[in-house]
Amino acid sequence: VTHIASGVTVDNAFVISSTGANITSLSADPASVTFTGANKDICGTGQADITVFGGQAPFTATSAFPNTVAVTPSSSTNPGRFTVSAFDPSTCVTATVIIQDATGAHVDVTITTEKGTGDAPAPPAFDVQPPAITLTCATTGSVTAVGGSGSYVATSSHPRVLAQVSGNTISITRCGTGSNPACVPPGDAAVVYPTTGTVSVSDGTTVKNVTLTVPANCP
Repeated sequence: VTHIASGVTVDNAFVISSTGANITSLSADPASVTFTGANKDICGTGQADITVFGGQAPFTATSAFPNTVAVTPSSSTNPGRFTVSAFDPSTCVTATVIIQDATGAHVDVTITTEKGTGDAPAPPAFDVQPPAITLTCATTGSVTAVGGSGSYVATSSHPRVLAQVSGNTISITRCGTGSNPACVPPGDAAVVYPTTGTVSVSDGTTVKNVTLTVPANCP
């Protein structure tokens, strides 16, 4: 320090410090991860491990898009270890995962989910098996739908036969006393009905018919 008027100079030693400054260096390996979908209609999903070097444990991690990209919330080891998971094939994002150590130092990891290339494979052909079914009074049988859209509806042409869909199974009931409670009335009384009919099963595009053989009257 120099006095301007007298020209006297005095040397003083002092320390400059910065409280709260980020003086800890962190690095992540890998610093970025990309998940690519199987085709042009699907965003990438999967898991990847991230290792954090430097800093002071414990470490914490947060995702900017937790509904699409999740991350292990904490790691007490040094180096820190985290797993990121991309789990939404319908939403492509570029998300930042922020990893912070005990001193407040942080490092960002970029997670990208993107669509792939090429067309999705065609679904298997729609089919229903067996193509025919025989029922006695108050009994239920079933047929199985495969392929197509994967979403099925079924209708019966017979006034006393019910068709109900659960997943890819179509349950078919010949109404009669003691059968499916959805049968109203439960019995046929004195009415005589056809002994054949059809249950039509559709995936929204194609229809497959199941041929019915049933009693004419079920009391």
